[in-house]
Amino acid sequence: MENGKETVINKLLSKNKSDYIRLTSFTTRPKRSDETEGEEFSFVSERTFNALDGGNILMGKKKLDGYSYRDTSIRYGYTIS
Repeated sequence: MENGKETVINKLLSKNKSDYIRLTSFTTRPKRSDETEGEEFSFVSERTFNALDGGNILMGKKKLDGYSYRDTSIRYGYTIS
């Protein structure tokens, strides 16, 4: 399911593939049937989420319907030149 934010992100990525990368957000909520692990979100336990949060790996924390969401501040395996 694509929302307004996803529409903008997908257009940027399709037109400027070398200028942008998609950062995957982490969440503690269950994966929906139409989602793919590591694309829209990385689905993790509350314990893993808190460990990442304490390691300065995550930014922009929010709670929604009792589940935690946060964006990554780095992209593993990606080198900025």
